[in-house]
Amino acid sequence: MLRISLKMLIRHRSSYTGLAVILILASALLGSSFSLYRSAGLITYSSSYLSRNEIAELLSRVVSAQTFTGLLVVIAAGTTFLLTTQNIRFVLDGRRREFALTRLLGATTAQINRTVIIETCLLVGMCSILGAALSPLLIQPYVALMERSSNWPKGYEANTDPVALIVTVFGVLCLALLAAVAAMFRQGQIGVVDSTRKDVSGRSGLSIARMIFGAVGAGLLFVSFGPISANINFQVGTILACGGATLLAIASLPLLVPALARLFAYVFSLGSAGARMVARG
Repeated sequence: MLRISLKMLIRHRSSYTGLAVILILASALLGSSFSLYRSAGLITYSSSYLSRNEIAELLSRVVSAQTFTGLLVVIAAGTTFLLTTQNIRFVLDGRRREFALTRLLGATTAQINRTVIIETCLLVGMCSILGAALSPLLIQPYVALMERSSNWPKGYEANTDPVALIVTVFGVLCLALLAAVAAMFRQGQIGVVDSTRKDVSGRSGLSIARMIFGAVGAGLLFVSFGPISANINFQVGTILACGGATLLAIASLPLLVPALARLFAYVFSLGSAGARMVARG
């Protein structure tokens, strides 16, 4: 089963390229944010060298740093799950004829699901480890940005936390597995005959709910970057910007994921006939 999953992963590598990029970037962001969250909680001070006002400012910045990085961890994890679900769903939709033929040859739905889960574990394992390994490169620029915005104690450095990186790898793996299960549940509702049709995904585009999400997200981004942004402090502006970007990404998932997947497939199409089929699909 592992050998078959590895062969399928290599065969459909162009389809999984977009997902790989998402996982690497998400792991790098989650790893650096969680490392800073833990580093902020380990900051110590001596009351012998600091005044009461300095201690109060230090503690305020520590709380602000943990709030800011913790918020980014939550937003990044939620966005990663949604993007991964949509990307895996798109990949599975492109392989529904393959799954239908496999079923006709005697394979059960459980066997197909196990193959997809193993493929996901292999891909996510490699990408999350690579992203976590790259996350230390983001820590110092991250700290400099937070220090300029009064969200990090001045003069205190942040180090890479191995525990945070390990938790990041396993966390991204769990998120991706949940996303794969959610995508496979929808794929399992499609019959064998329907799987051979060109399009069984139903009406594409933006639903009313997604339009509302997109409008709210665009409004939050306008507030955080528009003319009135000068009257909003950094913490509130960051929350509005992150929330608006997340809602806008959720709303545009049905349009962005297929377009990005076909773009990556087109890049690989020069040397792969299978990638050309994905790019045309």
